[in-house]
Parts: sequence; C-alpha cells; structure tokens
Amino acid sequence: MGLRHSDTTVLRETTLAGIQNRLIYLDTMRGWAALVVVFCHWQFFLSMGTSESTYDVKRMPFYEVLRPLYHNAWMGVDFFFTLSGFVFCLIYAGRISDRQITWQKFTIVRLARLYPLHIATLLLVLIAQLAYSGLRSDFFIFRFNDLKHFLYNLFMVSSWGLEEGYSFNGSFWSVSVEVFLYIIFFLICRIRPMTWRVAVTMTVLGFVLRHVYSPLGRGVSAFFLGCLMCLMYQSLVRRGLSRSLTRRLVFAGIVLWGVFILISYYPPILNLRNFPFVWRIQNAWELLLLVRYPVYVLFPYTILVVAVYETLNPPRRKDSILGDISYSLYMLHFPLQLMLALALVTFEVPHGVFYSIPFMLAFYAVLIAGSIASYRYFEHPARRYIRNRIPG
Repeated sequence: MGLRHSDTTVLRETTLAGIQNRLIYLDTMRGWAALVVVFCHWQFFLSMGTSESTYDVKRMPFYEVLRPLYHNAWMGVDFFFTLSGFVFCLIYAGRISDRQITWQKFTIVRLARLYPLHIATLLLVLIAQLAYSGLRSDFFIFRFNDLKHFLYNLFMVSSWGLEEGYSFNGSFWSVSVEVFLYIIFFLICRIRPMTWRVAVTMTVLGFVLRHVYSPLGRGVSAFFLGCLMCLMYQSLVRRGLSRSLTRRLVFAGIVLWGVFILISYYPPILNLRNFPFVWRIQNAWELLLLVRYPVYVLFPYTILVVAVYETLNPPRRKDSILGDISYSLYMLHFPLQLMLALALVTFEVPHGVFYSIPFMLAFYAVLIAGSIASYRYFEHPARRYIRNRIPG
C-alpha cells in the first residue's frame, strides 16, 4: 500500500529539511565494508616482508565459504568512495552552495574526524616498522618508510601521485584520496550547485583518470557516482516515496545481488566462449570484473535502495556502533597486524598459525574491541576538543 498524499508530503518536507540527518543503515554498511577490506588484507600475514611470497589460498580461514572475498574484497574501498559521495552530497552540497558553511568550518570538521587517529597510527607504525626492520632487515609489507613518505603521510597527500608506492600505514591511501575528493567537492559546490550534469561529468572524468593514475581515478569516479545516487534519492523523495516503489527497488536489488553472488561462486555457470564477440573471456565472472559491475552498478544501486528503505522505515536506534568504529577498524587493522607480526617474529612462531580459524577470530575480536575503545576514549574526545578549540 502506498503512502497517503499527506504522508508523502510530510515525508518529503521532513527529509529535505533535515537533510543532514544520519542514515544509520548506510553507516552500518560502512562498518561492514571496513571489515571486508580487513579480510582482504589477511594475506599480509603470509608475506611477513616487502617481497611477495607464495601461500596456499585454499587453506585460508573460511576459504570455501568466503572465497570471493579473498580475491575481490579490495572493491570494498570503492564502496567507501561511493558511500562518501552520497553522504557528502546529502549533507554538504546544498549548504556549501548556499554559503552556509565556510571552507574553514568544512576543513575543521573533516580534519577533526580524520587527523587524530591518522597521526597516532602513523607514529605507531613508524616505531613498529623500525623495530621490525631491526629484526628482519626488511619492513612489513610496505617498503617506503622514509622521511619523504612520512611527510606525504603527515600532510595527507600520500596518494596524490607524488609517492613511489605504499608507505607506513598503507591502508591510509584511500583516506588520502578522500581528502583530495573533499577539496574538489567543496570547490565544485562553491562554484555551482551539484547537479546531475556535474555528477555525471565528474564520474566520467574519474573513469578516464583511473587509467592514468588509479588511486585518484577510483576515488573521483566512485565518489561522484555516489553524488549522482544522492541526487536520484532526493528526486525520488521530492516526488513522494511509496512502499510499493520501495518494494520494487528492493526486489531489483536482491536480483542484482543474487546474480552477482551466483556467478561469484560458480563462474563457469555462463560460458561466454559461446559468444563470438567476447571469445577472449571464459566466464561471466570475468565479464563482471571487466565492466566493474560491482563498482559502477551494484554498489551505487545498493546505497540508493538502502537510503530509500531507511527513509520509509526509520530504525529505532539513532546510532550505529559499527558505523562509529568504521574508520577505527580501517585505520587500526594494519598497525595491529604489524604488531602481531613483530611479536611472532620475536618469538619465532611458525606461519602456519595464520591459516588458523581461531587465530583469525581472535584477531577480529581484538580489532573490534580496540576500535570501540579508540572511538570512545580517543577519537571522539579529540574531535570534540579540536572543534571547540579552533574557531570556524
């Protein structure tokens, strides 16, 4: 049953007037995406140095159940970029265009959120890498831990094309790209309102840039695709949402995910060699990766549907623990891996322990507990202190 006209009007006015409100389900999805990226980086333990090493991926914990994640969880970063574009367009685009928020205020808000944990993990990794190199005459995973790359990290430009490779807390590369995206986003919104044409143009430019310098290209294309989804969401709200429309959107999303999951686990299910124009591709999974179906179709559509669903079905809880700690999960997982690697090298523990399911579960338990503590007792107080002390 659809909403009555009066209900639709109230929904439309409430959503657009309170546009800065937090979308809890999307926040929770950010946390899950962080955990997926951490999962992708489990293979770091099998390297234990900067040179690649061979390992039996089929012996990895939960491989049979989660094998698509072991090979493709890196796409979780693209999900981050798209979700950020959606949220920033929702919260800031109109306020920046209307001069309701200044560059100084915008910068303080973002730095207060990102910088305290970034600088803490940067210093922690610096100390731990020095200790690790003292024992192994090599660094753990990321090799460029010199003064130049330290300064790049310090000023949050470690993935702007200046670097020689990943360095220090290497996972920070995507946050560095996000900082670049914030600047571009603010400038665009200050010059002109965020429109469909602007979002589409920037998405296409990002796709082209991806083939020139992948980190920034991935960020720009996915971020502004998120902006495009936000504009679509706002358009749907203005026209008036209904539960019948939401059900259709959700059903289509289930179908898209179902096809993706089916082909992920059974790639040969559609043998594309029977089609002459794609004879070089063996199966449908390769085709999905070639056209980046998850990045450019599945992720943005999912974000749109979840936003629409939450608008009509607001959650009872007004907070999300997993959403709160998503940044902590992402930023702390490599330092935790590094410290564990340092301990295991010191005590000469065999590498076979990394194939252990209990070891992985223990790692996740420590990471989640540490992320909660970091958010509650360090990040949140530091953010509040910075925003209160620095005028903006």
